[in-house]
Amino acid sequence: MEESELLEQVANSALFRKAPSSRELLLYLWKQRDTALSEYAIGVDVLGRKPDFDPKTDATVRVQVSRLRLRLKEYYANEGLAAQRRFSIPAGAYRLECSEPLPVAPSSPLARPARRWLLPALATGLAIAVADNVRLRWRGTPTLHPFLVRLFRPGHPVQLIVPVPLFFRWPTQSLVARDFRVNTAGQLTDSPHLNKLVAELGSPETTQLYTVASDTLAAAALSRHLEERGVPNTVIDSPAATVELLSSRDTAVFVGPGTSAQFADLIAGANFYLRPGTGQLINRQPQPGEPVSFATTSHSPVHVTSHAALARLPGRTPDTHLLLFSSSFNPALITLLTSPSHIEAMEQIHEQNGAPPFFEIVVQYERNGDRLLRIQPVLFRTVQPTR
Repeated sequence: MEESELLEQVANSALFRKAPSSRELLLYLWKQRDTALSEYAIGVDVLGRKPDFDPKTDATVRVQVSRLRLRLKEYYANEGLAAQRRFSIPAGAYRLECSEPLPVAPSSPLARPARRWLLPALATGLAIAVADNVRLRWRGTPTLHPFLVRLFRPGHPVQLIVPVPLFFRWPTQSLVARDFRVNTAGQLTDSPHLNKLVAELGSPETTQLYTVASDTLAAAALSRHLEERGVPNTVIDSPAATVELLSSRDTAVFVGPGTSAQFADLIAGANFYLRPGTGQLINRQPQPGEPVSFATTSHSPVHVTSHAALARLPGRTPDTHLLLFSSSFNPALITLLTSPSHIEAMEQIHEQNGAPPFFEIVVQYERNGDRLLRIQPVLFRTVQPTR
């Protein structure tokens, strides 16, 4: 099959049909594959940026190219799994290439889908891969902690969903607006603030260009930790999380104060949830002695003590499970699950409550900026499956 036919197959796949921006960028990069493209050219020609677009202050192109890399990996992990030739974008480049995947033995650590898309250069990724191989050869493959076995079933693929907030923009204005309570175009009229802008500027376009940095970092850290321990996983963004995908495999969702409304149907089964826009953790049905909500204490503008929740719930279908990470700073929860000095506390509270398969745990954490100072579980709730 010719390369142009292969590209058409990818562009017309279910994944890319539901992601028109990524599809358009994919086709553009292939058409311009013999051209030395700049961020400016991509931003103006494909992404609708104005002629005064400045890539130094606007990361639109970098975000969209990174998103396209992720979607290509997702495609070849699912619909295009059997493809003999694959499209990819080299790290640090804006160039689409088509090549055969490297032959790697199934038992090799490199055979697992890589999640090194946050590394700044391919050389760095190769250096880490070599270091990983040396470590695995001499120390053996790391094992999954018993508590993580309760969360992630070995041998069962899991998809890690990073939310992408919905923004509204007016093409003739240098303005992008967001209301944390609005996560679909149909909810636009629910926001008095957005309605004022509509009355003044007219109907806006919707756009989903950015992920929340802390959620992206948390997903990347968890993805690598699981891969090293033999748990296959895929990182996708919320626009690609179709009902079919959510029903087909175990799913972990990163929920923040600005995106909790986006996952209202998923978090409806959880007792503890983040109030949209505030980050306050709410207790839907307080038991005797429990607070209705969990306060956040600000010691300084960047030094806070707050609360987060981890939930393991039944999935949409009988053989799938749902994990919810709900926090204003989800890297704290991932540190709790991947640090030997912290995860023991999670296993202990789980065992003390009878080790149920479905549960919710509230944790308290203190951080100064991005530095986590302390974290500990403070409340446990058993979840009874409804089916």
